[in-house]
Amino acid sequence: MKISDIGPPGTLRDLVPGVMNLYLDKNLLYSWDQFFQITSELRYLRVLALTGNKFRKIDKSYFDGKNIDQLVHTHLHELVLIDMSLDWSQLDILAPTLLYVEKLFLVRNNCSKICSQYEIDKQYWKNLRYLNLEQNGIESWDEIAGFRKLNDFTHLIVNKNRIREIYHKPGFRGLKYLSFEDNLISTWKSFDQLDEFDSRIEQIRCQGNPIMNEEGKDVKRARQIAIGRLEFLKKYNGTRIEPDERKDIELFYLKVAYETYLRDILKVKDQKDVKVESLEDPGLVAYVQEFHPRFWQLVGIYGSPLAWVNVKFKTTNIASTSAKMELISHIPETEGKVLSKKLLLSMTVTQLKSMCSKLFKGDILKLSLEYRGLEDTQDYPLDEDFRQLSFYSMDDGGKIMVK
Repeated sequence: MKISDIGPPGTLRDLVPGVMNLYLDKNLLYSWDQFFQITSELRYLRVLALTGNKFRKIDKSYFDGKNIDQLVHTHLHELVLIDMSLDWSQLDILAPTLLYVEKLFLVRNNCSKICSQYEIDKQYWKNLRYLNLEQNGIESWDEIAGFRKLNDFTHLIVNKNRIREIYHKPGFRGLKYLSFEDNLISTWKSFDQLDEFDSRIEQIRCQGNPIMNEEGKDVKRARQIAIGRLEFLKKYNGTRIEPDERKDIELFYLKVAYETYLRDILKVKDQKDVKVESLEDPGLVAYVQEFHPRFWQLVGIYGSPLAWVNVKFKTTNIASTSAKMELISHIPETEGKVLSKKLLLSMTVTQLKSMCSKLFKGDILKLSLEYRGLEDTQDYPLDEDFRQLSFYSMDDGGKIMVK
């Protein structure tokens, strides 16, 4: 049964006076008058979900003749307004009554224009800590930048929009979690800008952006470069970054930054062609300042990478299309058994599972594989069955755990 009417005044107060969480998703409620009837009668309400209801649009005259102070709900901390065809004009009008809302869900709405057209008034949004704007057609970080004035704002989700870059402006002092999956971020500059945020961002989720495919769909390398650029990051795409792993990643990133300068800028193909004699090389200085802002900080921690990089021009042969691996069984029937195999990197994870099920007597449907390279400090799950092994940046000497 779909609810379109909540009864005469006092009905909710009489039926459920002490309710704290109310979920009215996918009903036929149609009016902000109904919203305020709910909040005025249920004074202990903390969570209200109205997903899928379509409310009539209001204008600035909506509160004429009304006492706004009486419409403010001091206990309502979480408001779920998903898929309600709302644009930000509605939230801007309602803001004086939402003073105590801490978590606001606006997924699948029409809030494509926010900060470019409306001011984020700190007086009204001062308690907002969590905002989900997933799938709103947002095309620019300009629409988000106005929230930087909210000092207690800690979590922002803007997945599945069309944002092409993220930039830093003073503010966002409390922001610790940012998720921008499935946008159009295509350069590492946005990650460098995130490192400048006043809040020292600790968690990001960034899968599904074009930049993640820059390294030939090498998900591990992209992860290392992203973490290397963000000094204070503690979780990346939901995975915790351990201190030892961070050290390895930062050393790798420092090496990549210098190696990229040699290959892409100087077009060096062999070690004998390297002309960089010191870190004071003008071309290197200009390059890292533009493309690798953390370079000098990492040099101060780990030293110069000039002696670490040995440039060799890669050719395509069997050595570059295969890798010698140790397959290590953790299956009870063959626990501890180790086999050395040369694996074609064009092999898929499914094909490798089939091989391992025969070698170690395991059920292919229950089999899981994890890879650890020579320089890695943790195992990486091979969890996409149709990916080729080359996707996981495998090299000679690596280990595959068969579980």
